[in-house]
Amino acid sequence: MSEPANKKARLQLSDMVQDPAPPSDDDGSNNDKHGNRPEIPEKALHDQAEIVYFDMFDTKEVTVGDEEQMVNEQGPEAAGQETAGHHEIEVLQLENDSCPLWRKIRTLRRIQSASSENEDRQKKIIEELRRANEILQKKLADAVGRLPPNVAEAARRDAEKIRNLEAELNSAHQLNGIMGYQLTLNLEAVKVNEAAVRHDSGQIVTRATAKAENIVAASSAEAEQLAARPRQLEQELKDAQAKLEEVLVAARHEADQIIGMATAEAKKIVAAASAEAEQFVARPRKLEQELKDTQAKLEEVRRQLEDTRLVALATEVSTADVLVVARREADQIVARATAKAQEIVAAATVDAEQLVDIAQLDADDILEEAQSEADQKLEDAQNEVDKKLNQIRKNKNALKQLEGGFSRSLDLRRKK
Repeated sequence: MSEPANKKARLQLSDMVQDPAPPSDDDGSNNDKHGNRPEIPEKALHDQAEIVYFDMFDTKEVTVGDEEQMVNEQGPEAAGQETAGHHEIEVLQLENDSCPLWRKIRTLRRIQSASSENEDRQKKIIEELRRANEILQKKLADAVGRLPPNVAEAARRDAEKIRNLEAELNSAHQLNGIMGYQLTLNLEAVKVNEAAVRHDSGQIVTRATAKAENIVAASSAEAEQLAARPRQLEQELKDAQAKLEEVLVAARHEADQIIGMATAEAKKIVAAASAEAEQFVARPRKLEQELKDTQAKLEEVRRQLEDTRLVALATEVSTADVLVVARREADQIVARATAKAQEIVAAATVDAEQLVDIAQLDADDILEEAQSEADQKLEDAQNEVDKKLNQIRKNKNALKQLEGGFSRSLDLRRKK
């Protein structure tokens, strides 16, 4: 339909919307002789009702003649929908003869106004959701930057889910827009489509809420598991410390046993060496006794020699040589016996001292070796205990950091 025809249709429609004027007696009027307006023919009504709906966004009037332009801009499907809406309103207008056209148009405009307000509210809500989502994304990004890698990955997955929910909300907004646009076609279609939009919006919001609740529940469950994990590791730490104490006690007990065995062995060696040394020390005493016996025999020989001298005097034999020889022989015997005894005593003393020194050295070596082995085992056990304690402290510190990060993340989620 051309632009002049559109203007003409709008003028005719404005004439129809005005309230019927009282009968006039002017000769130039179109009233019949009874003062009534002439009845509009059905075809004329069809022509005058070509403007049937208004766009809900800018209240632009759309006519059937714009179908070709709509086909060029939006495709044949949109044009077909507009044409179908036009025919539905046309049928409604023709069937309901008791309802004036201006009332139908006023009702349609009220529906359009309500739809526009509903659309505005939906836009405001979606804009608020978008801003809240931007704030949430920024806070999540800050929180993810402070979290460990595995927690950051979980946060990224949550952010991806939130973006998917936002995409669904945008799709719902587009769907609501399309349905709101279709609501302007006619009264019955508006009611049906409004109910459908409300139903679909409720379902989408319900699904989004359920997904958000599932995400929060999963995050809460994961946080509870991570909160319970430090307690488990603390119990494992206590068990490990108890086991290390047992290992340390066992090592000390084994070292004490080794030292005791080495001490007993050294005592046995020292006792054996002392007994042998006593035997060697006893030999000089025996030799001393033999020396005394030899001296006693020498005294006996001297007495005998003295008796011999007396006999020689009696027989007037010169005893000077005999005494000299006897004394020399006695001195030689005593000297030899004394030297022999001294050699035996010296040898026995040296042997006893050497045996005692050797036994003491062996005992010291055994004790030193046992002590070294015990110290090494104790040092190894202590090093192992220190390593495990350091590892446990590192794990505990890492868990504290992880727990703190999760606590901050949960606090941020609760605040949001």
